[in-house]
Amino acid sequence: MASPIRLRVFLASPGDVGEERAIAREILSQLPYDALVGWQVVFEVVAWDQPRSGPPLLATITPQAAIAAGLPKPSECDVVVVILWSRMGTPLPDSYRKPDGTQYRSGTEWEYLDARAAAKESDTPIVLVYRRTEPCPLDSDAPQYQERLS
Repeated sequence: MASPIRLRVFLASPGDVGEERAIAREILSQLPYDALVGWQVVFEVVAWDQPRSGPPLLATITPQAAIAAGLPKPSECDVVVVILWSRMGTPLPDSYRKPDGTQYRSGTEWEYLDARAAAKESDTPIVLVYRRTEPCPLDSDAPQYQERLS
């Protein structure tokens, strides 16, 4: 019997899709039991919040810096799953810049663009983007209501 194929799957998403991240993780953990996959593929989940393997989120550095120091980049993985809904994620410091010099909107955007650039060069990773389509409730009393509404 041949050794199973190992695929690293990077989960990229902001914090408003925690349920969807959990579903993706559950599906990946159950795929080896599927009759079609049958232990021929082993999935390694790469995610900042992966139980027992996420990077330490030190108070002295930004969350994205901790992720970059403790995890493979999306471009180094085989599959990147991006899950979006109502927000793009945590803003990055000014030191994170796109090749054209503009600032990334969030760590999630950086992760997506890193994966997409690699995929254009070498056809890997496979980049899958999922969007939650349920309307997002907005609190009109929230301090950033107008910004989120626009």
